Amino acid sequence: MTPAQALSEAGYKTDKPDSVRRQHDNLQKRAPIQNRIKELKQYFDENPHLAKPIIEPDDTKPAVQKQLSAKEYLLQTLNDVGQEPKLRLQAAMALLPYEEAKIAPKGKKEDAKDVAKTATTTGKFATMDYQADFFGVMN
Repeated sequence: MTPAQALSEAGYKTDKPDSVRRQHDNLQKRAPIQNRIKELKQYFDENPHLAKPIIEPDDTKPAVQKQLSAKEYLLQTLNDVGQEPKLRLQAAMALLPYEEAKIAPKGKKEDAKDVAKTATTTGKFATMDYQADFFGVMN
């Protein structure tokens, strides 16, 4: 059997003579490895109980686990006392913006309204409603 026929039987492409020669040379270089693979296959065929580890299914775990959101995962990490304190602290810092509301800063218009409102309650520009006590007028 020629190298081209052997490679063709093994499933290699044999279109180009250069690639056939190169593949044949590579296989010849790897002959000890190929022989060891054959030995191992034969050994495991004779001893099938050693071929693959037997893994028994764990029935305690549910078949489909719920996908946690990022916030839920961080909460789970934070509440897990078995985790490192550093990791729990990082989870707490990452969760802080979601747990504690941040007061939004006021804009210019809201500030101007607040200043105008305080100006009507005190000083010489106070409205009559706020000056009634000063003049002794009852509503």
